[in-house]
Amino acid sequence: MRRNLLVFLISLLLAVPMNVVSSAEFEKYSWPPIIDKELPADSITGYQWTTSDTFSEKATSGEGMSFISVLPDVQPSCESFDDPFCLNLFKSGDRSWWINVVLNECQLHKSAYPCVEGVRVTKNQQLRTLTFSRYVDSFSWEPDPLRNIPPGGRASLWKDPNSKDGIEYLVVVSGPMSWPNQKGPISGKPSLLSTFQASIIATKSLEGDFSGPKRFISVEGVPFIGTQTPQYCVWAIEGECGYKVDFPDQTSFELSVNLPRASSGFLIGRMKDPRVQVSVISPDLVNLKVSAEPVLIPMLHAKVKAADASAEIRRYFTNPRKFLCPSLDTNCLKGVLASGTASSGETAFEYYSLLGSYLEKNAAKMLPIWSFRNHVANLRRCQSPDYFDGLVSTNAAIYEGDPPQLIDGELVYKVAGVRNDASGNVFQGTYDLVLQSSIARCLYKLNNNPIQASISIENRDGDVRIKTTSFKEEKGWLRLSAAGFTFSQPTIKVALTQAPVVATTPTPKPSPSLSPATSVRSTITCVKGSTSKKVTAVKPKCPKGFKKK
Repeated sequence: MRRNLLVFLISLLLAVPMNVVSSAEFEKYSWPPIIDKELPADSITGYQWTTSDTFSEKATSGEGMSFISVLPDVQPSCESFDDPFCLNLFKSGDRSWWINVVLNECQLHKSAYPCVEGVRVTKNQQLRTLTFSRYVDSFSWEPDPLRNIPPGGRASLWKDPNSKDGIEYLVVVSGPMSWPNQKGPISGKPSLLSTFQASIIATKSLEGDFSGPKRFISVEGVPFIGTQTPQYCVWAIEGECGYKVDFPDQTSFELSVNLPRASSGFLIGRMKDPRVQVSVISPDLVNLKVSAEPVLIPMLHAKVKAADASAEIRRYFTNPRKFLCPSLDTNCLKGVLASGTASSGETAFEYYSLLGSYLEKNAAKMLPIWSFRNHVANLRRCQSPDYFDGLVSTNAAIYEGDPPQLIDGELVYKVAGVRNDASGNVFQGTYDLVLQSSIARCLYKLNNNPIQASISIENRDGDVRIKTTSFKEEKGWLRLSAAGFTFSQPTIKVALTQAPVVATTPTPKPSPSLSPATSVRSTITCVKGSTSKKVTAVKPKCPKGFKKK
């Protein structure tokens, strides 16, 4: 009995963090909340909705990992592109590869492939380069040049060599990969990172019974990748877990990434005061540098009891086109029906319209975020030859997730949210737009003269006050920003103009007038001995020693 108790106590110690850290600290930014479906239940008891932000928020799941899988239904974890289980799936049904690639740090493959070149931090106007620390545990594969297969990398951790705050920065840059033949054995040259996402997350580590993602076999015999780490872990290795913490005060970060030259479009950010630099570094790669400050993003969580829900809410959550309800899940339409959406896109605005009145005035949680991704759409016919047209960013709880739309001569962008932050203070919105100067002039048919900009923000309840706005054009980019506006659902409008060029006619110089005093000149001859000299003037006089002849 005593031996069993000892074994139980040891296992309990291993299952909890060994560092002396309070749960309030490492669970501070754990999100989304775990939904209790209140099962068993005979009927629907309530409805809930939460927002989540970046897809690459964690290196323990989703797009934060490299993976090889097959769509649509089975979605196994393939060990390689020659995995027999996965190749056999193509023999039945209409299936296709589903592949996600995380970029390694550049030194691993000597920059021959897309990779993370580096990270820099600016604090108190001092610029420092972070040093690569290590990779986190995750599924990965080596490159195969003969088959045009790039490496499937892992998320990386970086440190500030001059800091003793214990922070390691998790860097995740990832995107899809596809082949011309998506429905069988791979062949040809792949398309890599036509879309991509990137994030920097400040983390600290805990020691304990943790491990990174591992490959398991389900009861149906399907291989899959899973992890048994707690929800607050954004990365994990054997015996160690990283949890999200605040970014240091008054810091900005620059992420430098080498991407395929096919990567293009418009960048969508969750950051403040961004700057963008693009340069070609080889026939196959382009370097993208994005620098900006991190922001705090409000997370939303709405819940309503079934008895208090409107007919519209009940219809929405039982519509299979709106709310995914697998027919094999007998508990799907029982207990609490919960849905989580990304913070951007039409679906987020749909849920906001549907459940916005059930949201508290305060945000459920504020998450520190530094991230961006690309959107392949461009602004109408105007597309930059320099790969990326621009970047739009906001700290709003909900945002469009597309480039601004040009409507009636204005670049229009919609956002939404709740009035207060999680502490009850009025939440101050920010909006930044960085645009290639050539794109702006193309959209508005402007010449090379200086551009003027105006920013207006309108709410459904009327005009919204803006505390600050700024506009600057330099090095081929326009940079506009607005800050201090409030919510619920403002629309941001930007107009670009030029002052009319007034043609000026030079004032003619007056011709000199001739007066009698200045027009009469005479000549006299002066002599001195055998020497003579002529003098011409208005009033000619002979020099000293000479006499007029």
